[in-house]
Amino acid sequence: MQKTMQSKYKAIIFDFQGVLDVDFVESKRVLEYIKNKGISAAIGSNLKHQTVLSYAEQYGLQEMVDVIVGIDDVEYMAKPAPEIFLLCATYLQLESSECLVVGDSISDCDAARYANMDFVGIFGVRFPQEIQVVQGLEQIIELL
Repeated sequence: MQKTMQSKYKAIIFDFQGVLDVDFVESKRVLEYIKNKGISAAIGSNLKHQTVLSYAEQYGLQEMVDVIVGIDDVEYMAKPAPEIFLLCATYLQLESSECLVVGDSISDCDAARYANMDFVGIFGVRFPQEIQVVQGLEQIIELL
């Protein structure tokens, strides 16, 4: 991903498990920054909707997230099928190309690719060489 592409994102879709749930303080800082920049935030997770919602409420993330989509919100398979991320974009009324996905797994990467969304990998997973990888959520801020 090049700097010239960065301004095109109107939303960032985060996986929950392994991304936002690693450090809730850092997650909150990043979500606040994104909201202040006028960028929408969504959670697209293979967990059930109510499970993600409960954690988001417990840690004060719910008010900073515009959309939560869980596995039980889609009719098809879990990631790497793209439906979870596509439903996030639909609820946000955005095109796939306007969304950036942040995930911690190859299935997140594949789901983003199948949804025609850009992807940034996070933490220590071995992603394909062409995938941008960051070591912490706060590095996402540098990409915006």
